[in-house]
Amino acid sequence: MTPDDAVGGPPAATGYTEDVSWPWIVLLAIGVGVVVAAEWPRFERLAGADARRLRAREKRKAEWTVISTDDDEFVRSVQADLEALPTIEERETPREER
Repeated sequence: MTPDDAVGGPPAATGYTEDVSWPWIVLLAIGVGVVVAAEWPRFERLAGADARRLRAREKRKAEWTVISTDDDEFVRSVQADLEALPTIEERETPREER
């Protein structure tokens, strides 16, 4: 006969935590903390405030369209602008420094 039977009730249900001592619980908590610390940057990228801003930016950029222009016309325009710039003639002999 066990002491529980002597009282008259069914035996008390014991879980496995009764056999786990506090150092093992501390080690488990430290392990969980290490995993969370290691995965935090990935979590921030997926669900942080910066992630929301980046998703909004990607959504805006997806709506952009590239407008192509006539390249020959652009080249001629730049060449005409460069030819119209004033130039300074350099002297053949350098000035003497004082």
